[in-house]
Amino acid sequence: MKFVILTTSEFGLSVADAILDNGHSVLAMISMPKKFLPNNSANVEQFAIRNNISYHEYQDINSANSVSTIQNYDPDYIFVSWPKIIAKEVLDLSKIFSIGSHPTELPFNRGRHPLHWIINLGILETHLSFFKMDEGIDTGDIILQHPVKVGKKDTIIELNHKINKAAYEACKILCKKLILEFNLSGKSQNHKKFFHRYHASLTLTLD
Repeated sequence: MKFVILTTSEFGLSVADAILDNGHSVLAMISMPKKFLPNNSANVEQFAIRNNISYHEYQDINSANSVSTIQNYDPDYIFVSWPKIIAKEVLDLSKIFSIGSHPTELPFNRGRHPLHWIINLGILETHLSFFKMDEGIDTGDIILQHPVKVGKKDTIIELNHKINKAAYEACKILCKKLILEFNLSGKSQNHKKFFHRYHASLTLTLD
């Protein structure tokens, strides 16, 4: 299987490690120029060089130049761990499908800052969800959910480390599932079960 990985984070490097350790190919890794990187970003370029993987940088992943670059690699899958919205044109460049992730048991707690909300709400077990990406935000069909224990006193740094470790373990499982079923059947999310964390925040405040 051949992957292109779009990432700025340690999470994406954990995924890349799992793909490589399972004997598959990471054709290219794409990150952002240094001055546009979010805080606490990983050194994706160094990882790519160390593993003999082609490396590119784009401020706008949806630009014509980015699209052309990804298209030239003709990947089976695009794995996305990107801090901005990805256009459908980019997602459709994968021959099979593009893979997204979210550190909750989707559709629970979709959207931004999920780890902060896990800690705020006192949740003691979350799930790392992998899904087929569509045009929505964290709305695609689920292809794997991997449990992650949360300590009562975990900080955001500690929880983030657990999620990165889980990314490696879960992605190895996912690779094996993709070998058995190349166009892996996903499970549609029950959107009626979407939990709005702001309601929970209000409840906690009132209590």
